[in-house]
Amino acid sequence: MSVVHHIVFEESDDFQKELNSPFDCPDLSSRGLSDLVRQLFRDYFEAHQDDIPTGGLYECVLTEIEKPLIEECLRATEGNQKKASEILGMNRNTLRKKMTQLDIAVDRV
Repeated sequence: MSVVHHIVFEESDDFQKELNSPFDCPDLSSRGLSDLVRQLFRDYFEAHQDDIPTGGLYECVLTEIEKPLIEECLRATEGNQKKASEILGMNRNTLRKKMTQLDIAVDRV
């Protein structure tokens, strides 16, 4: 089982308890989200001390987080890449490149 799978599927109940409802979003400028993610990784590493696969963890986690972040931002902006790139704080060409790399449809939602 990958770290990302473990965090998303095995630890998601603990994360959800920290939120008031499925529609609440933690204040991303606060330490709350960072602390939750840190604890999830700490728990994962403690539970799998001797059998953690090596290689690619960083890229795997970034890809697993980046794709849904971009997809949901595009959904929220109804596919408007200019607005999505502004929300994400990246150049529109960078957004398009990431969409291609992550196999995210280019059409408007």
